[in-house]
Amino acid sequence: MTDQETNIAIAEACGWRNVRMTRGCPFWGDSEGQLKYNAIGGSPPNAPLECLEEIPNYTGSLDAMSEIEGTLTEEQRKQYERWLVKIVVDGNPEHWVSSATARQRATAFLAVVKGAS
Repeated sequence: MTDQETNIAIAEACGWRNVRMTRGCPFWGDSEGQLKYNAIGGSPPNAPLECLEEIPNYTGSLDAMSEIEGTLTEEQRKQYERWLVKIVVDGNPEHWVSSATARQRATAFLAVVKGAS
């Protein structure tokens, strides 16, 4: 999966609705009031559908991943840790799970919420 596909899949798994690329259609501005093009936006969980925001960059932000890691149940956390070991360590004992990148964490998170084995 590309980073965009992964970010969309995680956003949808976390309750975002109507997630889509803007395809050049500006529908929000940044903090300086500049219109954003070709971004991924949607309606956050518990927000009205007409409330559109840019989805978090899960594959590029450890902060975004930290937020959603906290939503995992105890059983899901165990599965998540096993996936991180598989993805990060992968036979190399010099690698540490704690050094997992946001992309690696996003891959493990999706594996858990999508029920991969």
